[in-house]
Amino acid sequence: MGGIALSLLLAVMPAAAQSYRLDAAQGLVGELQTVRTAHEDTLPDLARRFGLGHDEIRAANPDVDTWLPGEGTVVRLPTRWILPDAPREGIVINLPEQRMYVFSDGGQRLETYPVSIGREHLETPRGRMRVTTKVAHPTWYPPVSMRQEAAARGEPPPRPVPAGPDNPLGEYALKLDRPGYLIHGTNRPYGIGMAVTRGCVRLYPEHIETLFRATPVGTAVRIVNQPVKLTEVDGALWLEIHRPRDTPIPDTGVGAWPAVLTAVQRWAGDDPARQSQIDTARLRDLFEQADGLPQPLQAQPQSLQSPTLADIKKAPVVMTGAASRG
Repeated sequence: MGGIALSLLLAVMPAAAQSYRLDAAQGLVGELQTVRTAHEDTLPDLARRFGLGHDEIRAANPDVDTWLPGEGTVVRLPTRWILPDAPREGIVINLPEQRMYVFSDGGQRLETYPVSIGREHLETPRGRMRVTTKVAHPTWYPPVSMRQEAAARGEPPPRPVPAGPDNPLGEYALKLDRPGYLIHGTNRPYGIGMAVTRGCVRLYPEHIETLFRATPVGTAVRIVNQPVKLTEVDGALWLEIHRPRDTPIPDTGVGAWPAVLTAVQRWAGDDPARQSQIDTARLRDLFEQADGLPQPLQAQPQSLQSPTLADIKKAPVVMTGAASRG
């Protein structure tokens, strides 16, 4: 295949799931990557190409134009994650980061996908659920809220949509034991990684197909709200901070900053070595950034840290398919 044809193929080829083997105590997976854009790239293009969602790639690149990043712009790919604080079984969805974690082989294997979740006032419910039914080529039935909205406008209710390119459920759906809620695909993949649904969880078409085939009926589904995730790496505390979906954070009764500080203090406990790591000024900086990138609370060797933009501009980069033609 010629260079131009190969480049164009790579430019549109969606990414497979991010997949990892896990040690029992491992809380951090993946590596931060970077790309240098071609003139036709957009951040949503790059997000899908590398298995990311819209909001997470935006948060990692706040100074990059979403639709016109420009030729040769360095873009951070947030492909490193701290695992949620949840049992490593079945499906775990963390709402603030809009990401799904799928555990198998007794918690030793992980695949992770970006997802879309419920928008304001139609939030995706939290809690423990399970998959009850798997449906290929589902028919979409308008939810009660949509029918009520149509009635309030004096319009006829929307009609069901059979399987096909116009079906908002995409090609596959997993029904949950919470009535009315599904994990499903989409016919609008550029919305993945945003809070845009009526409470269901959406995946890219290529990801829901993989999940559908690998997920048996009865699989546990846990939906959690963890804007702050912590893990210990070689005795050092790492944090991953996202903008909370709610303020104050549910179940804490406090605002976002006190919740972050409390979580770190709880980790330190009465251990002097851990207490010595608490740098409140740096913690506040990480909280204000809320870029979703795992970071150590104290300075670490550069090989472990998530690099800054200044570091990235001096380092080799992974080239995108479109940018490497010729």
